[in-house]
Amino acid sequence: LHRLHTNKGTHVSATQKNYNNLTNNRRLKMKDTITQQGNVLPDCSTTQQNTHPSLTGSCSLVEFNISQWTGRCQDKGASSQVTASNNADVNVASVYKSLLGNNPNLDAIKKFVGLARSTVYQLTLPWSDNGLRIIPNGEFLSFTNKLSELEQKYWKLVETFLKSYDWAVIEAQTKLGDLFNQKDYPDANTLRGKFSWRLNVMALPSAPDFRVDIGKEQEDAIKKNFEEYYNRMFTKAIISMVDPLQRMSERLDFKDNESKKTFRDTLVSNVTNAISLLGITDDPEITKLRKSLQELFKDVTPDGLRKDATLRKQVKTKVDEAIKQIKTLDF
Repeated sequence: LHRLHTNKGTHVSATQKNYNNLTNNRRLKMKDTITQQGNVLPDCSTTQQNTHPSLTGSCSLVEFNISQWTGRCQDKGASSQVTASNNADVNVASVYKSLLGNNPNLDAIKKFVGLARSTVYQLTLPWSDNGLRIIPNGEFLSFTNKLSELEQKYWKLVETFLKSYDWAVIEAQTKLGDLFNQKDYPDANTLRGKFSWRLNVMALPSAPDFRVDIGKEQEDAIKKNFEEYYNRMFTKAIISMVDPLQRMSERLDFKDNESKKTFRDTLVSNVTNAISLLGITDDPEITKLRKSLQELFKDVTPDGLRKDATLRKQVKTKVDEAIKQIKTLDF
């Protein structure tokens, strides 16, 4: 019912292993249910109780896209010279030019793009392979406020770069020497269009929302496929929150008389973000877990964990219990 394809010989992360275990548990339970019903699959044409907690009214889908001008391009002429001078076949080597050299304004944009993406990843959960993310509605306002602040900073960096662009091109002639080619440099208007920031928010659909002009059998098949996908993505989203908890458990595993394990302040913020994201569902078990963890981390600070052995032990114990509980959840 739920198949996970992995290539032989490839590394399987802790998150993937947890997903495998949870999915296999669900498969066995569903197999037992089917056997008890006389090996007859449920009729999709009738109303069924979902095998997963409802997310439709508690969270939204988020699509985030950010783009920039890279300031790099391939020089085919220089590439040919490199292969010819080394008696190599054509196309075995390529020369890519940094059109502005080490330009601080462009470098600042590149770093900020990485920061923006990582912020979105920390404040949301994965939902689909095409980049859609999911966020609890209770966290939506703080999320959009944070993204609005980042967007303003992004466009300020872009404007600073654009204002200095013409002079940067002049400087590039000296930096690149014979590799300089004026055709590699777009004009200011074209260049501006290479920077973008887009945040789309959508309601999470449910299977009954499908309205297609097809036969009943095809409609039932679509609904069944949607439910399987929906359940799989929900499980993946919940299990993805185990990683920051496991990292914290590992980094807190030391006593005062032992060598201290170093960790950054983000060890705590990553966990508190993950806890907030448990609000994607009103499932009683998950809600109880979320409230318990929120109470635990209410006054926890990175410095406190570094200095207080009792606090460290208490937090690690609770985190380990949460990890165990998440792994055994079955919908």
